[in-house]
Amino acid sequence: MSDSSSITGATNPAGLPEKFTFNLSHEEASTVLQLATRYAPEPYMGFGFQLQFGETSRRWVMREQNITGFQEFARDGGPKEGYLTLPINVLEFATHVFPDVFPTIVGIDFKKGKIELANGLVNIDFDLPSQDIKPVDLSFTANSYITVDVDELQQLGHAHLMFPVTIDPDLLEEPLPFIEFSYADESLVAKRDWSTFGGPTISVSITAEGAEPRNFSSYPIALPRELFYSDMYGTESVKFCFSDETPNIAFLDGVHWGVRIELGNETVHQYRNALVQKLSENEIDVDKDERIGWSPIINCHFSGIDVSVEIMKGIDGQADYFRLSTVVLPDAPWNLEVASEINDWNNQWTNVKLVRHETDLVALRDVTAEEMELMPAAVVDLVEKSKVVVEVVGVFL
Repeated sequence: MSDSSSITGATNPAGLPEKFTFNLSHEEASTVLQLATRYAPEPYMGFGFQLQFGETSRRWVMREQNITGFQEFARDGGPKEGYLTLPINVLEFATHVFPDVFPTIVGIDFKKGKIELANGLVNIDFDLPSQDIKPVDLSFTANSYITVDVDELQQLGHAHLMFPVTIDPDLLEEPLPFIEFSYADESLVAKRDWSTFGGPTISVSITAEGAEPRNFSSYPIALPRELFYSDMYGTESVKFCFSDETPNIAFLDGVHWGVRIELGNETVHQYRNALVQKLSENEIDVDKDERIGWSPIINCHFSGIDVSVEIMKGIDGQADYFRLSTVVLPDAPWNLEVASEINDWNNQWTNVKLVRHETDLVALRDVTAEEMELMPAAVVDLVEKSKVVVEVVGVFL
């Protein structure tokens, strides 16, 4: 969100009325201020957020890291649609400056570029901040759910807010362990593996209801904090919601509050951006993926050949690595001559191996994460060897 700035004739991308007012009770202002200060950086001066208007309710929307939180209240004046970008000062003034005898009247004047607050005989006016060009999208169509008790969810969040090791942020090289969730047999388990930092694996299980087993994981900082505060909204249970259309998103639905969670993978988060940059800098075309930290598959292209790079987590103490693969021949014939030729290549090559995957002939190469500098050359090598194979195997077709 943008910081407040002096504006004359502020832009109005939401098409709101040029001038309008709405009422803000002391209770609503103080409640939303608590939400805003959690989501805001420190110091939080200048932090902005969206107020989204609806027919019967309005929604305060905040974003931090990989989560977007919101809370809804009954509509009390103002437009019935559209969105407004506001600074945290609105909540501070209504909570700490004005008494709770009267609601604060919030006036918006786009022509003047002003916010005007009135409570009793006291008025405060200040500049409207720059307005977001589009509303924060919280639409979600779920087809799978996991229901949990908020008191238990609060304890789960509380446990994962605590660090079992001492960490110097200035010396932090590895990402903090993600929260890994798994649901099965009416139990939701959330764990964080601190072994990279010399610590234990912390695992918390709570009762849950769902139709099918599911695994998902998330960037770890802001989410456990919001789970810790899940019992503050007056609801007894919440649902983790999922959609096959957007498998990288989970939605925590508390009826009049919730959190949109961008899911991710710890190993992908650790390597993907650096790997994409390394490949792109060396004239290898890489397909963009806006789902940050989600997909372990990087699709790239060199010399007209498609190459897939999969980020792999090392198991049993083995190093993380990247698996490069390209389809050399789709629907490749399989006979003694072809098999013999492939064996000869595999005996000669130390890095690239040819394997048969279903009906395709595929070339593979693994590169350890520590050898990321070799990745561009490895892609080129894989492509060149695959072209040689196509030319030779073509003799047998």
